[in-house]
Amino acid sequence: MRLVEPRSSVVVGWLLCVGAAAAQPVQLTAVKVFVGKEGQRLELGFLEPRSGKQALVRFTGTGSEVDGLVVRGALDEQGAERHDAFVTRVHGSDGATFFRIKEGQGTAWVPGGQSFSVKFLELGSPELGKELAARHAEQLESGALALLAKKAFPHLVKKYDDKAAAALQELNQACGGKRSFTYDWAFIDDEVMENVNVADVCLPLLSAGKRACKALAGVTTLRCRVGPSFGLRREGDALLFTTTTKGKADGAAFVQSSLERGTP
Repeated sequence: MRLVEPRSSVVVGWLLCVGAAAAQPVQLTAVKVFVGKEGQRLELGFLEPRSGKQALVRFTGTGSEVDGLVVRGALDEQGAERHDAFVTRVHGSDGATFFRIKEGQGTAWVPGGQSFSVKFLELGSPELGKELAARHAEQLESGALALLAKKAFPHLVKKYDDKAAAALQELNQACGGKRSFTYDWAFIDDEVMENVNVADVCLPLLSAGKRACKALAGVTTLRCRVGPSFGLRREGDALLFTTTTKGKADGAAFVQSSLERGTP
């Protein structure tokens, strides 16, 4: 993966508006397929309108973490020879270039430093375009693309995991049974990680839960994410808590009242 400074307003605009753009359904005007010498495949889908210079890219056969992900980014021109390039956000870096191509051939980069030559193979079918758009939407919903874009915070993650483990032990001792707890990191953005103690806003789920054990009957997994408003819902045997940046002060009361009323 090559890191560069975004040069055009198109690139900067896309990188600043990822959330808004991601919420819109996408349609592709065309798909181009490129291949490497060792079975790598690059599919490039151009988003409507073509003048917007945004695209979807999917790599397969690279053995990297981006294999199978349909990533959205901006098309730009780079270098003295004005190569066509695809720029997106990876692990907190806004200038991650996935490829530079001119006249049907060029170089591709994937996270981990692997690079390889690619050349144009064929135009993709309309069915391929629809499949790329559908996979992209699924990966937005699952959080897979958000995880790729996020910065790494290993020390904070360990700190918050340790706090959660202690709080979960207290909950299981109080209510009996064995439950697990996870932070939905894909839905806790970098700004929150940098400015909010995530354990403080998420763990009221566990402190309130141990005062409402009957409401946790059948719950084996508890999860927390951070959003604009509080929410609590059952998903099968999981209980999902959406907290806010004010969760430390107001989260426990919200969870307890929701459990007492019965979660949807």
